[in-house]
Amino acid sequence: MRMLINLVGLLLVLAIVAWLVKGSFTSANRVLPASPGHSASQPSTPQQVQQQYKQALEEALKVRPMPADE
Repeated sequence: MRMLINLVGLLLVLAIVAWLVKGSFTSANRVLPASPGHSASQPSTPQQVQQQYKQALEEALKVRPMPADE
């Protein structure tokens, strides 16, 4: 009896994990919209991609001031 309960619990956990993995794969396959400043139809050279990546990284690493508590 105890083995049957453990097996049902294991199958339940496996089903939940499979459902979560399926959900993460479907959300990863969605197409992201182009950013407002860039045209999706414009071809990019590797140098342009590298420059855009560098600019995005620099923007992300900028220190932003914390908002004052009201």
